[in-house]
Amino acid sequence: MYPKVSKFIVRAILLSFVLFVFLYFKLGAISVNTHSNPFNPAHLSQAQEQRTEILTEENGCPPLEKVTDSGYANDFPLGFTIRNQTDADKLKKCHTFKGFLNIDSANVSLPIIIDGPIRIIGSLNMRLKHAPFNSLTMKTLAHVDGDIVLIQLGIGRVEPLSYFTVLNFPVLRSVTNAFTIMGFTSLQTINILALEDVGLFTIFTMRALHTLNAPKLHRTGSMHLYTLPSLKQLSFDVGLNGTVRSLSILGTGLTRIENLLLDEIGLLSIWDNKDLTTVILSSVTSITSLKVTDNSKDSVLDLPKLSQVTDEMVISGLCKINIPLLQQIGELDVGAHAVQERISGDEPPSCQNCLPTYLSVFSAPTLNSIQGDLTFDTSPGLWNINLPVLKSVGNIEIMHTGAVDVMNGIKMPKLQRAKNVRILGSKPHCEVFDDLKDRSVIMGDYYCHINKNTRWTYMFWP
Repeated sequence: MYPKVSKFIVRAILLSFVLFVFLYFKLGAISVNTHSNPFNPAHLSQAQEQRTEILTEENGCPPLEKVTDSGYANDFPLGFTIRNQTDADKLKKCHTFKGFLNIDSANVSLPIIIDGPIRIIGSLNMRLKHAPFNSLTMKTLAHVDGDIVLIQLGIGRVEPLSYFTVLNFPVLRSVTNAFTIMGFTSLQTINILALEDVGLFTIFTMRALHTLNAPKLHRTGSMHLYTLPSLKQLSFDVGLNGTVRSLSILGTGLTRIENLLLDEIGLLSIWDNKDLTTVILSSVTSITSLKVTDNSKDSVLDLPKLSQVTDEMVISGLCKINIPLLQQIGELDVGAHAVQERISGDEPPSCQNCLPTYLSVFSAPTLNSIQGDLTFDTSPGLWNINLPVLKSVGNIEIMHTGAVDVMNGIKMPKLQRAKNVRILGSKPHCEVFDDLKDRSVIMGDYYCHINKNTRWTYMFWP
């Protein structure tokens, strides 16, 4: 019995010894060679530092500095400032720039050519008090995951010094957020020949700008063109398409607006373009809010596929409108009254747009519903208002309009419901509205009378 126990004990001791030796040498090797252990945290930190150095070297970007611009410091805490062409040349091997790329307002020299960055992840920013250079060219920039903001400061105060006439982005294809160019007093030409897609495109307050070349632009979230009196044409050869939240064209020198192959528009505003004769939106089917006012008296608005205006439709200063498929409108305002606003008390309303319409005929052959009010004002040459299938409307106000004084000048044969009706004219023909009142189509107040001096009180019922 005892010999068997001894053998068992001996084997256990031998096995323990072997295990002890194995662990001793293994742990010793680990402790001695800690610096080469791939799982050691210190070794990992060193590897990361080496990798960072390699990436920096491969990327070729210059060292970044802390951003002091309060508007961007939170989003892009690090950036690089270009103060002269030497600084710009430091970006030649920097193909992907991450951060805030700033062109300094005080010391930048002329001209500026930035050759290197293909993609910016962050922002390209230039806010100048003076622009002593004559051109800026982003030679290789193709994509911006963020914003481009180019602004000349001092608008409305002292005329800033500027020799900046040409802006070139020859290969820029996309800007995910805002692309803003503002206030450069001498800028004449913007070339963005490859741009296809931009989140928000805004160009405003540049009186010398006469050329905007964006032939491949076909998609934008919103577009705003403001106070560009020398801009005579838009070059969107491919044509904008899809849906935009907002399209605003105000105070330009444009004569035609076309090649906008949009399906849906949120807010459409076309104001104060004194040379504008033609607006063609051949593909749009739905608009949330439409305001086309105070353009040339010869302007034509062509909306051949429009079927719905969800909120308001405000027009004045037109000589012709084509809306053959329009079925529903939130509210229809035709004439100068459309943008008058009562200030307070007995004061007359302010008037941003006092142009009458120059329409002779207003016809909406498929319009069957106006959710809000129908208003015609200051349209002395408008002799024919034809709404053959209109069934329901809120309030009706028609005054200072030729059709009131013409027998059968106003046709609404299918109207079934209206709230209040107010008609004013020199010699108003009230028969059609008398009939509507007799048939209880008019549910509220009804007033049809010779026009008196009520130009500023038409909103108030007698």
